[in-house]
Amino acid sequence: MKVLDIIKTLVRKDENRSREYHLSELVPIDLVFRGYGFWGGKHPFKFYPHPDYKKKKPYEKIIETDDNDKRCKGLSSINEDIDKYNEWISEKNRLSTELLLKTVQHPTIAIDKKDLNLAINTPSILRKFPYWRFVMVKASPKYRKLDKTNSHAEIDDKQLYLLKEKIPVGEFVKRFNKTIFDCLLKERQEAEKLDIWDGEHTWWYPLREFANWFSKNGIDSSSVDSFINGNKEKILPSVSILTQKQMSYIKLYKMTNQHISAYPITAGEEKMSVRKAVKIIYNSHPDEFPDWAEGSLNKCYHLGLDLTINSD
Repeated sequence: MKVLDIIKTLVRKDENRSREYHLSELVPIDLVFRGYGFWGGKHPFKFYPHPDYKKKKPYEKIIETDDNDKRCKGLSSINEDIDKYNEWISEKNRLSTELLLKTVQHPTIAIDKKDLNLAINTPSILRKFPYWRFVMVKASPKYRKLDKTNSHAEIDDKQLYLLKEKIPVGEFVKRFNKTIFDCLLKERQEAEKLDIWDGEHTWWYPLREFANWFSKNGIDSSSVDSFINGNKEKILPSVSILTQKQMSYIKLYKMTNQHISAYPITAGEEKMSVRKAVKIIYNSHPDEFPDWAEGSLNKCYHLGLDLTINSD
């Protein structure tokens, strides 16, 4: 994840205010919680679709959130159902729009009351569960007021998640703040070159908040290592922390995609699907993957996809 993307997750979202106003409220963090979200251990995750959705009944799955493999696998299964449900919702929305237009253009045409009610009260899509969600507590600002409801920030990022589990909390907090502080110092340099660095600049107060945080905690910021190297904009990768099983998921995902790119059409002149390609790859490389059931290969592929996305 890029540093600017991390910054965007730290500031409060409010559609009634500009993006610049959000960013100007950026403050350091004081604490990071271990584990997934606010909880640890086993936690229930629910799939509750609209009653009219008949392809899958509502269910609740208990997932061990402290186990990265089990958590990603369990959430991936629920997210697959959410994707299918959201496709159904999108189609419903399209049909609802057509129906509403029809009632306006042809008010004398009889329309089923149930269909009309559903069109008016269109169900919302479900939000997918993040795989690497963790919570941080923001520091009290010196130069700006912070709404009490905005005292926490949630981030869904694999690299940061693994780092905050691996190193001491205090070390993570210092290095996290240093990573953003360095970014802000760079922004100030660019603004000074353009002669636009003043109290109206987006980063004017955030830079002061971070400088104050290091000062009040008696920390020499120059002695703290950032999570990035040199002029790079992304957090250092933590691929070495991946388990062997996770690496196998990623390998299956990448090899399957390479096969689809090389052979987009099957011998039967049909489009090569993921389901077909993943079986071909798995069966033609028996020594490169664990002993997986053929019916689970598609899920393994999507686990590899999720792991690849979160490590980018």
